[in-house]
Amino acid sequence: RRHTRCSRDWSSDVCSSDLDVFIVQGHGRGDGRILRFDTSGKFLHQFGGKGSGPGQFDQPHSILVTPQNELLVADRENHRVQVFDLDGRYLRSWAFKGLPCGLLLGPDSQLYLATGFSGQILRLDASGKAVAMMGQPGPGPALGEFGEAHYMAIAPGGDIYVADTINAKLHRFAR
Repeated sequence: RRHTRCSRDWSSDVCSSDLDVFIVQGHGRGDGRILRFDTSGKFLHQFGGKGSGPGQFDQPHSILVTPQNELLVADRENHRVQVFDLDGRYLRSWAFKGLPCGLLLGPDSQLYLATGFSGQILRLDASGKAVAMMGQPGPGPALGEFGEAHYMAIAPGGDIYVADTINAKLHRFAR
């Protein structure tokens, strides 16, 4: 079993394509960047850096590869999701009022975004436009009240689970 040390900068998410593994770093420490490895663990390249320009990050937070082989990165403090090709070339970005924290791609290729302290889970279309929303800020005893909607996962049956890091709760939205 081979391990590859990334660095002391905090890693906050990982995803993979058919051929490579991508790690997002810089959650609260160091320069935000994306690291790319092959499936044997060999480092291939990195891109990013601290800033607000295209291809730069201020707390990159979540990452995923779309079925179109585009890399989506939730750039939290810049209030956007940046879109890259798999070689790290900047393509475009989508702006949001909330803090993009967690990205989720459902089995039907539906894209979701958790927006942090705004307490919203957004359903996005292919162009990054919000087409539906659920949730709101709140103390969390009720389903869909979030202190911070942070990360999401989808169960095999289609239920969506959302981690609320402020209220220390896990919300389950049944399909």
